[in-house]
Amino acid sequence: MDSDKPTKYKSARPVYDDPLWNLYDSIYMKIEPRRKQITYGVSFFIGLILVGSLAYGIMSSRTAQAQAAFGLALDVYKADVVKSGSEEDKNRNPAKKTFNDEKEKYKQAATEFDKVAVSYSGYREVASYYAAMSRTYYDPAKAQTDLEVLGKSTSDIGLWSKIGLAELYAATGQTDKAITAYQALKDNSGALPKSVVLYTLGRLYERQGNNTEAIASYTEAAKANRSSAEGRKAYERLNILDPTAAEKLPPEEPKKDDDI
Repeated sequence: MDSDKPTKYKSARPVYDDPLWNLYDSIYMKIEPRRKQITYGVSFFIGLILVGSLAYGIMSSRTAQAQAAFGLALDVYKADVVKSGSEEDKNRNPAKKTFNDEKEKYKQAATEFDKVAVSYSGYREVASYYAAMSRTYYDPAKAQTDLEVLGKSTSDIGLWSKIGLAELYAATGQTDKAITAYQALKDNSGALPKSVVLYTLGRLYERQGNNTEAIASYTEAAKANRSSAEGRKAYERLNILDPTAAEKLPPEEPKKDDDI
């Protein structure tokens, strides 16, 4: 006699032996006791996907905002300075941003870069560098402090900051510091040609009245790249300070057709 008590699971198995149904039946019997746990697990997994998608969307949006803000600041930094009432001012493109005063331009650039540095951590270092370089035009003391801090970094920004600091030392009459800074760049000047570093050292040594070191630096600069602008200028200074040293230099290489 069949019991009227319902079973926990009763399969609607077909009367014939179906292999596919047997497989389904077997899987169902294994899953059924843990249905709640599996449901929670799937829901949790779906939740993770949704949270990840949301986070990715937010990050993408932040990246786009950061790029736009940095681009705006860079546009100000690179904008032309056009004197009001000049012929260039009359013919300028109204859609292109220009400034009447250089200090005004770099003050605005520094402000925009400072905003980027504060708001977007991924652009903080590079924005701080450009803000410092902008300040070299109107607040060299603050620029020097900022570049000295940035120059401690081992990143590319650190190297650019060292170059900017060396230029600032030279421009503000801090000759001893400038020489030390350029000496440190002799063997690692990045994108700055070595002939530029050596020629600048020669000029700084001349400023000190140290012609012996100046001659040595000019000689190195000319040997490093005699065909460059700095190599030619170094050769000219050598002709004035020590013509004999200038005569010993190898001749300038003629330009190739591809260089013309």
